[in-house]
Amino acid sequence: MESGERAAREAEAYDSGIDRRGYNSWFAAGIMATAPARDRDFLRALGEVPQAGALEIGSQGFSLFRRTGIWPRTLDCINISAREIRRGMEMAAQPSVKTKPRFHQMDAHKLTLPDASFDIVYGTGILHHLELERAAAEIRRVLKPGGRMAFLEPWGLNPVGIAVRALTPGKRTKDETPFTLKHLAILRRHFVLEVRSYELFTVAASALSRLVSPRKPLLALVRPVAALDRRLSHVPGLRLLFRVVLVSGTPR
Repeated sequence: MESGERAAREAEAYDSGIDRRGYNSWFAAGIMATAPARDRDFLRALGEVPQAGALEIGSQGFSLFRRTGIWPRTLDCINISAREIRRGMEMAAQPSVKTKPRFHQMDAHKLTLPDASFDIVYGTGILHHLELERAAAEIRRVLKPGGRMAFLEPWGLNPVGIAVRALTPGKRTKDETPFTLKHLAILRRHFVLEVRSYELFTVAASALSRLVSPRKPLLALVRPVAALDRRLSHVPGLRLLFRVVLVSGTPR
């Protein structure tokens, strides 16, 4: 019951056109500065993308494939929101989209898709909207044996990230919960998990960029900080303070 109610709340929020610009703008420069390394890691986590049948949960615009030019063999995209499905269809009409997706309005807690039907399942900023235990079980169910999943999610312990969330309470849905160790523990029950971290000091540099130059991200300021964060991401104790995690793995 809870997951169905949660899905209905998410659909209502996105169908009504929730405005996230006041929240996302604080992180824009950092996202742009870390995108090349993050995309390489994401593709590596997904494995042999050109041969894969892929499922995107959240239909966020399949931006990973658009940026890299590497497309899966087939692509299905789901979203609980009719508005977001229409947005995805508009994006899919662009010539840069080489693999035309099939769109489905669907609850990620109850995928109406066959068992073992996809080589890869992925998404960006979607798992933290869901009741994770049920969603993880469904992802595992629709993955083929040896298939790969990868999701980029917000991490809940970065100090600047916490401050921005506190200052922008109306820019997120009621049920969003940034990832913590609890979420990783749930995923590890279903997958052999790998975790990579992004944006530590980059978050502060990105916020400074927005304050100094609200209209144009100062990438010359943020990129050197992103390079430093890349090295620091290998320090175990510091990983808990990064803003974003890439969780990936294979079904148990």
